Amino acid sequence: MKSGRRRSGVRHALLTGLLLALLPVAPTPRTQAQDGASLVGKALSASDYLAPAPALRRPADLLSWSTPEQTLLLVYSGGSEEERLPDPCGVDRRTTPAFLSDLAGDSLAPGGPRVAVLVYCTPFILGGFDQTRGQGEPKVARRAQALVALLDRLGRDGLPGRRIFLVGQSAGAWASLEAAAARPGQLAGVIALAPAFAGPKDSRDASWQRLFETRRAALAQAEDLQALIFTFTDDRFGAAEDLDPLAALPGVTLLNLPSRRIGARDCRGYHPHRTAFYDCFRRSQLTRIKDFMVQAGQKY
Repeated sequence: MKSGRRRSGVRHALLTGLLLALLPVAPTPRTQAQDGASLVGKALSASDYLAPAPALRRPADLLSWSTPEQTLLLVYSGGSEEERLPDPCGVDRRTTPAFLSDLAGDSLAPGGPRVAVLVYCTPFILGGFDQTRGQGEPKVARRAQALVALLDRLGRDGLPGRRIFLVGQSAGAWASLEAAAARPGQLAGVIALAPAFAGPKDSRDASWQRLFETRRAALAQAEDLQALIFTFTDDRFGAAEDLDPLAALPGVTLLNLPSRRIGARDCRGYHPHRTAFYDCFRRSQLTRIKDFMVQAGQKY
């Protein structure tokens, strides 16, 4: 790893303290490791790969690749339902953006590792935030912790961070950003599609708004966050200006795209928050996403 990524000191300690305060943490390192392994195992049992799936040494273990040295892993996390409802998850185009199917099985460079897209599912995770009292642990925090546990497992298994990317949409994007900030140096970067978790802005309860501002402030202190963030005009769940504090981070690129038409391409099935699922996004942004992945891997 390059020396520029080995930053430590007061700022890192403050960020770690903020994120640990916002993410659930078990009381001892040993218990945390055990809980993390259990959490990852439960999530992987509900998860699957987009086709073509990588060859596995043990079919029951989605991380037992036959050729790990030739694997570049994208971990996709989708959006969320309400706090106490299970989240939908699957490998079809209702739940997974189309451009990920273009990346699956592809190589970013001749002879390079092939992309495996793992759709990481946590339908068993429910939220505990009570908007009436403004207290409790929100689902997005628990989803971020599930991603942190996965990153820790991948690190123990020896998969180089330069070959790990988190990709997410809506609450899955926000959870991916928080997980990356909590584990700097353990992955190459994040592709965040319309990150949000606090509900529509025009009907958002004050307690949810305070929670959003608190978590955004913690995320804006990230020491080493490499991220390509897409927002879309007319999105009720969030706007580009809501993420301005993140756009100020050195490793973050924030792009605000029109949701009805991108370039010469109409976005059929118009729903601003889901623009990344449409062909207009796929055809116009796939090259940009690949370029980001190449550059982020080189910076690692």
